[in-house]
Amino acid sequence: MSVYGSYVSGKLRPELFVQMLAKIAHCCTIDAVGIDAFEPYLPPIILGDMSTAPRLIGCHKFEPAQKPGNAYRIEQRSIEIFNVEYFLVIIRLFTYWETPTYWVIAGHPKGPPSPRAFGPLPPRSPES
Repeated sequence: MSVYGSYVSGKLRPELFVQMLAKIAHCCTIDAVGIDAFEPYLPPIILGDMSTAPRLIGCHKFEPAQKPGNAYRIEQRSIEIFNVEYFLVIIRLFTYWETPTYWVIAGHPKGPPSPRAFGPLPPRSPES
């Protein structure tokens, strides 16, 4: 199979990709709201149990390629579904190609949500 002049061979293991998305979303949520501020949904997926993955991880849409710069986009949001608040992490990898955007439900708040949970994560300063 040729992809831009490269050859790819081997067994396709989508569960490894799903685990990677779960790890990214879990860590971003901990960074945004704190480890004790939410009930996490993703540890079973991270550990290999894929039974809840179709309900928590999905692909939203393909987006056009962006100019060179950041190779990825990650956003943390709070969303409400049927009057229940959830933490959503939006992940797009390889933004310089036409790639999909993945939506990952990371968990729900234990108490009042942190103001940092709303909207995209603030840019990191060079010191952090």
